[in-house]
Amino acid sequence: MKNMGKAFFADILRSLFYALLLSFATVLIFAVFVKTFSLSEKVIVAVNAGLKTLCILLGVLFGLKDRQSGFLKGFLIGGLYIALTFLIFGLMDGSLQDARFSIFDLLLGLAVGVIGGIIKVNIFDK
Repeated sequence: MKNMGKAFFADILRSLFYALLLSFATVLIFAVFVKTFSLSEKVIVAVNAGLKTLCILLGVLFGLKDRQSGFLKGFLIGGLYIALTFLIFGLMDGSLQDARFSIFDLLLGLAVGVIGGIIKVNIFDK
């Protein structure tokens, strides 16, 4: 953790950018399905959790370039992703007052980020 320089933060920002970009795309596509097929609340919640997981994992796998501190970078990316999507989508909805923050989402984001970071630095790019 002695190397928390530009490469460290560039990896985090790049991964967040990829994850958020993918998130916007998947949310738009999923919104069409929700509108077309009148999906139940349970299905929407489950699919949203799956989409968040996929976006964080792919963001980490494609965004990390430096092979150091995968655990820490993944942890930060997962947590920041959840916080940013909460803020962005809450503001897009018009108000953060009605937005619901879920500790499950945060724990899922942190766990997926950590797993993705560990996978990236230990398996990929060897």
